[in-house]
Amino acid sequence: MTFAIGGIGFYMPRWLQEVRHLDPKEAIPKASAAARRALELDGELAESHFAMGYVQLNAWNWPEAEAEIKRAIVLNPQSPVAHETYGLYFLAVGRFEDGVREMLQAQELDPISTPINIDLGFALIASRQLEKAILQAEHAIKLDPGNSVAREQVGLAYLLKGDFDRALSTFQGIESRGIFNHIQCNIARVYALTGKRGEARKILRSLEEGAAQRPDKIWEAGQVYAALGESDQAFKCLDQAYENHSVNFMYLQPDLAWDNIRLDARYPALLNKVGLRK
Repeated sequence: MTFAIGGIGFYMPRWLQEVRHLDPKEAIPKASAAARRALELDGELAESHFAMGYVQLNAWNWPEAEAEIKRAIVLNPQSPVAHETYGLYFLAVGRFEDGVREMLQAQELDPISTPINIDLGFALIASRQLEKAILQAEHAIKLDPGNSVAREQVGLAYLLKGDFDRALSTFQGIESRGIFNHIQCNIARVYALTGKRGEARKILRSLEEGAAQRPDKIWEAGQVYAALGESDQAFKCLDQAYENHSVNFMYLQPDLAWDNIRLDARYPALLNKVGLRK
């Protein structure tokens, strides 16, 4: 699943955007230091607090993230990005209905923000409101017809509904280098779930080759293994992602691609390791 992280692109500085694109072991300490400097310069600025909150989400520091985001909302209750970021927090900790509520608040405050509308769609997917998610994604596409993330979201909803033909045609029609791995992962998942295991494994090999260069990027390969029903390999990928502090762990609970392994005893143990299980 790809989240838009809408406000990051429009309201936050480049150093924060880079958290999700660089090696997290390098990016998170730099982003944290920059966020702290921003707070030192003006601790009463809402943007500084939700920036720090977002950094803490990526660092798996959930209580600290919530505290910073709540402070941002106190300072500026009308900030759409603060509410959006709070929605991301709720999704990360498994409070999906609260996540939807905050995303709706963000949308009300900034109804024409494509990224916020996309993140609302993913919150609807996380809460398994798939028909509403499709309508929401189509609305986001109307706002931004070329947006590949919104189109991916439509495909995800079809995949989760079991409409594999429409899911596959949607994914195959998306042209975007920026989310190429996500699209390939989802195509492989469709193949895995429809018995085309050989086709799924071809894509899987490509994803694993890419992860050899960036070990924190093994996440998508793990999702394909989960779709193939190969739990041991899926958890091996998740363990590797954990060792490399993949920022994707904030999506472990809301991403329904992991449904196949949630009943495995290793899943709650993993949640506990990243602080998501009390």
